[in-house]
Amino acid sequence: MSTIFDAASTPDSAASSVATNTANLQVDNYVFQAKFNPANWSGQLLSLRLEVVNNLVTLTQKWDAAPLLDAVAPASRVILTKGTSDGVSFDWASLTINQQTLLNTNALGVNDGMGASRLAYLRGDDGNEGTGPTQFRQRNKASADNSVLGDIVNSGPLYVGGPNAGYSDVDHPGYAAFRSRYKDRKPVVYVGANDGMLHGFDAQIDSSGNPVSTAGNEVIAYVPTPVYGTLSRLTAQNYNRNHRYLVDGSPMSADAYLNLASLGGSNADKWRTLLIGNMNSGGKGFFALDVTNPDLSTQPAPVFNVANAASLLLWEFTDADDADMGYAYNLPPQYSGNSQAKQIVKMQKNNKWAAIVGNGYNSTAGHAYLYVLYIEDGVDGSWGAGDFEKIAADAVSLNNGLSTPVPYDSDGDGRADVAYAGDLLGRMWRFDLINMTSSLLFDAGTSKPITTPPEVFTTPSGNNMVIFGTGKYLELADNTSTDAQSLYAVLDDGTGSTVLAGDLQQRVMDVTTRLVTTGSPTVTNPKGWTIDLPATSGAPANAAERLTGIAKLVNGLFFFNTLIPSASPCESGGTGWIGAVDALTGAQPNFPVFDIDNDGDFDSSDMSMGGIQIGAALGGTTFIRGAAGSSVGVGISSLTSGQLADTTVNLGMPTGGRVNWREIVR
Repeated sequence: MSTIFDAASTPDSAASSVATNTANLQVDNYVFQAKFNPANWSGQLLSLRLEVVNNLVTLTQKWDAAPLLDAVAPASRVILTKGTSDGVSFDWASLTINQQTLLNTNALGVNDGMGASRLAYLRGDDGNEGTGPTQFRQRNKASADNSVLGDIVNSGPLYVGGPNAGYSDVDHPGYAAFRSRYKDRKPVVYVGANDGMLHGFDAQIDSSGNPVSTAGNEVIAYVPTPVYGTLSRLTAQNYNRNHRYLVDGSPMSADAYLNLASLGGSNADKWRTLLIGNMNSGGKGFFALDVTNPDLSTQPAPVFNVANAASLLLWEFTDADDADMGYAYNLPPQYSGNSQAKQIVKMQKNNKWAAIVGNGYNSTAGHAYLYVLYIEDGVDGSWGAGDFEKIAADAVSLNNGLSTPVPYDSDGDGRADVAYAGDLLGRMWRFDLINMTSSLLFDAGTSKPITTPPEVFTTPSGNNMVIFGTGKYLELADNTSTDAQSLYAVLDDGTGSTVLAGDLQQRVMDVTTRLVTTGSPTVTNPKGWTIDLPATSGAPANAAERLTGIAKLVNGLFFFNTLIPSASPCESGGTGWIGAVDALTGAQPNFPVFDIDNDGDFDSSDMSMGGIQIGAALGGTTFIRGAAGSSVGVGISSLTSGQLADTTVNLGMPTGGRVNWREIVR
């Protein structure tokens, strides 16, 4: 087992992935971890410096955003929200009548006229905190364990530094000038919290690699429209026993070209860095912000202040715009060579940039749909015909929904032409993004829900291979589910046909060593592979092991995290493993991937195990590839215990330059 770093002595927990400030190991590596305290539902965002010496990892905490936020004057915070159609300041006079009514309504449904006081409380004012009948829940921000910053449970932090998509001006005119303009902009870590806001925190470091004096301070926050119906509950005296999720989703970001005259006349003006967020179970929908320019007053994109609220908010897309939008538990994957979100793409159909998202769960009709949200078309404040496209995966079954999709460039022209996503009924769907149609790629069965995004790569034959795992950990009943779960790699031959289970080569994973061997029968010309996750003992009623978080394709290896739920609700989520197999074949790699004996070397003694039991890492593992010329990288997992687990990994081949968004595995 790798080094465990206990970030705090308080009984905090963690459930999301971590963020890093770099894709490759370098001198100044930082990890950002979100945590929460279930005793009072306060949150933390920690910055930790990562150092690797002789393949062993050291993590040192540098700042915590929570006490820094508590020290800020509430009125000085840059908090935005959506008004009638544009972004506005989150202050009482700027709210719509409906928003004011919702804040005036207490947790019992009574209009008590205290909406303005509630808004001040949400901004951080503690003047009306107390135990009296007209007072609000005490946050006791002076206490070391409490904070105005709300609990951060499932939202994975996102680091956004300078533009790094690596586009050339040949295919993307103006990008080089755009990158030059904003290469030195203030880096910001964004994360959603259950205080009703997406937060952005200063992540600057100096030339020595140490945080600057303003590091950890909040630079922007956003309150999405769908959470207004829940905001009043945060002030209720009994809230600690009646917790609610609000901005619980993980944000994603990418550079995109928006062909809007309002942005300026040059191509460089029209390039922007976008942030798209969602709320998981806190609300139905997505929102988009322009986060191009946190601080550079000499550049044309709007800087972060309330005067620019209308320009900083691009749009919201909610169930009010389309009733089939549900609670989208979006788990946004990034490209391994940069921080660009895979779901924000240029479309081959019309050369527009779009966000590709699933409709999520518990929509009005309970069906499964894929949305193509054209980013520039929502900026006018409405979603009319042609501003978005909706592709039905399953418009018949009930209690279904589409999980996180991954668009892909099948022909290597830099534009998305296909997407893949799973649903709650265990089916992996293929979406034709040119003709806007869907077809069933594979059916794992209704007992194997797919709730995480797949990985996609191009095989030597030129076809797409889609890798994914099954399992669900969203509802209370999932804790004791005994349904066996699996890993799959399914070949899409481009014909639109469905791959059958008998077309896949079975692999067998040993329950103790996690080593993978070839199962029987041998399949001639298989169209992929499958591995059943081992049956486990010591879990509640033999609760099944299942995939959690975002699996990663790194240098031809498929890395994945699994969860085995705890038998006791008092324990921190259970346990789990991190493993890796050959992405193309599903076979055990023929070299040591993990430093099993933790001696800093990768040798024959590390071939005895195919994975490491690290604990429950619900958000998956974030990888930092080795420095150029090195095959050794680092995986960082945030555990439900609140600890960080670090694992040095041997990627089998030295890392080099930028990884294209169309990855070829040989």
